[in-house]
Amino acid sequence: MSITLMKTEESGTWGFDVNLDSSNTSQTTDQIACGMVFDENGLLKNLYKGDIPAASIATVSAGGGTIAGTVINRPGQLFKDTTASITLTKSASVGVWEVTAEGGYTHALAWQEASGSNQYLKMDLDGKGGADITFDLGATTGNKWAANDTVSFNIDKTDVASQDVAMTFGDLGNGATVGLSDNKITWNLVSEDAQKITGYASTSVVKSLVNDGYTSGVLKSLNFDNDGIINGFFTNGQTSNLGQIVLANFPNNSGLRKIGNYFGQTNESGEAIKNKPGSGGLGEIQSNTLETSNTDVAKEFINMIMAQRAYQASAQVITTADQMLSVLMNIKR
Repeated sequence: MSITLMKTEESGTWGFDVNLDSSNTSQTTDQIACGMVFDENGLLKNLYKGDIPAASIATVSAGGGTIAGTVINRPGQLFKDTTASITLTKSASVGVWEVTAEGGYTHALAWQEASGSNQYLKMDLDGKGGADITFDLGATTGNKWAANDTVSFNIDKTDVASQDVAMTFGDLGNGATVGLSDNKITWNLVSEDAQKITGYASTSVVKSLVNDGYTSGVLKSLNFDNDGIINGFFTNGQTSNLGQIVLANFPNNSGLRKIGNYFGQTNESGEAIKNKPGSGGLGEIQSNTLETSNTDVAKEFINMIMAQRAYQASAQVITTADQMLSVLMNIKR
């Protein structure tokens, strides 16, 4: 999401335009505030929203030309401390319109251009390029607008009740599933912890870049806490709790039935008593460790030596018997 602040002709007044993934926001007049007015100390005085009511657009056309539709391309440019009407008059020259009543916009420009099969009347309020307002004049063929025809309208500017800028989007991810109610992002401007914006009488440059988000990532590795919580480590450096291991105990462990390499519950063992590791008399989980053998190594080592000695004794018996047979054979000779 990008927010572009636009300095208007009015002192201390800024408009702004919001884009999400290169698509304009779907603005609603009760949620979008598109003008900010600051005092000489840089503190926000008020937020405004602007609109061109269809009822305020008056047309005078000798041939019966009408306005088929109106689009506010850059709502931030609508703000002037004035309530005067704006009047645009068509010149005798093809595609030329003049601003005959500026309504306080001293640098305003107007022109006509074709796009597809329609003609459009466009207006640049600050005279710095780009169409701020576009009127659809209808089909190019049989266009009924002639010299001295006029289009006049008023720009309504009303205060916004809240001093927070609320931006509403038609499709923000999957809507409420991303944790934002009604696809809305709120920008706090006036609280004590709000991020401050400072403007200087110089060419705009980036002074600092701060972000509190992170890039997307995939699961890289897992780790287990002593209480059985499974932690997932992602390639973007983030961690998340993915689940928890549950341990079980039985009233009679001797009553369990051996099934392959596992033990299964029986009537004699009783129902499993489940709980998280480290509670209810259950052991803890040890991550990145190998379970040591529960065999008495010293005892088994002694048994191994005894078995070895017994084997050696048995081998000596066979050797003695062989020697006795050899002596007996020699006596016969």
